[in-house]
Amino acid sequence: MTARLAARGLKVVPVGRSRERMVAAGAEAGLPGDAKVVVADSAERIADEIVRERPRLW
Repeated sequence: MTARLAARGLKVVPVGRSRERMVAAGAEAGLPGDAKVVVADSAERIADEIVRERPRLW
């Protein structure tokens, strides 16, 4: 999914529990090495982080 969105020119923010996995997923999708990722240890904290930082698809 990330690769398809990135290929369309949309800004994507990988979200999950493991920074390494999110960075790897982003790299595999062609995102730059410094692409933003949202990392938290539970679904609730991931949701809180998304609300707090408000990453969006552009």
